[in-house]
Amino acid sequence: MPTIKPTPIILYLIILLFTIHFELYAAEPVLENKDKENIAQEISPEVNNLFSKAKNQMKNKEYIEALKNFGLIINQNSLVAGPHVNRGIIFYGFDDFISAETEFKWAIQKNPNSTISYVYLGLIEKQKGNFAGAKIYYEKAKTISPDYSLAYYNLGILCDLFLKDIECALANYKKYDSLTNKSEKPVGIWIADLESKYDVIKQQQLAQDEARKKAEEEAKLTPEQLQSKRDLERKNAEEAQLKLEKEKQKQAELEEERLRAEERKQLLEETKLKQAEEDKIKMLQDEKAKIEAEKVQEANRL
Repeated sequence: MPTIKPTPIILYLIILLFTIHFELYAAEPVLENKDKENIAQEISPEVNNLFSKAKNQMKNKEYIEALKNFGLIINQNSLVAGPHVNRGIIFYGFDDFISAETEFKWAIQKNPNSTISYVYLGLIEKQKGNFAGAKIYYEKAKTISPDYSLAYYNLGILCDLFLKDIECALANYKKYDSLTNKSEKPVGIWIADLESKYDVIKQQQLAQDEARKKAEEEAKLTPEQLQSKRDLERKNAEEAQLKLEKEKQKQAELEEERLRAEERKQLLEETKLKQAEEDKIKMLQDEKAKIEAEKVQEANRL
């Protein structure tokens, strides 16, 4: 049976999601029959015991035995969704995405609110290269459970690395970050990195949009209209360049005048300092002369 080989980033994601979801679905019996009002059949103690056995096998990595026991539960209780989810998780861990997809779709058919199934189906669609389809599944998971953090996490990665939609990536990374309290999260680093690049990327996107819009408009013109348009653009560009050069010249003149004013101000300050120094020297000389005169007068009296 052909399988889809995951890339390194997907392997990282698989490890993270498999670990988290394994704990979630191995911790409690996931029968989900109470979520459907039209289910009349009761879950027997035998089935609960079988489920406990299967979940322990899952914990102990006895996946083949767990698959068999979850299958027995399905055979005995055809309307329950939880065993399909657990089988899907196991198949996904084996990289058997075809079997995993089948199980998750069965789970959704039996429980349309199986959020985790939508997330895994999104991962599978991403493996196929169907990024638009993956996004639909993640958005569905968010709609069903607005506080389901992993839906935002996976959608953030999809938008960031595959759809190249920075606004979508930032919005979902930030929502995931606000819903979780884990320390040393790489998401915080990703958010900071994207925000530092946001302005540059936004400008690039705007330039691309403008270029595309211009090309679409020009495609509708006749050759004469196109030539006329380009002549006008050239004229406007020349006028804009001339205006820019005049503005630069004006700024240069203003800067030159500012520098001359600074020089005059500095020269005036230096002149004042020099005059003050000369006045001080003259005052000292006058004081000295006065003292000498008083000494001469005193001597003459004696």
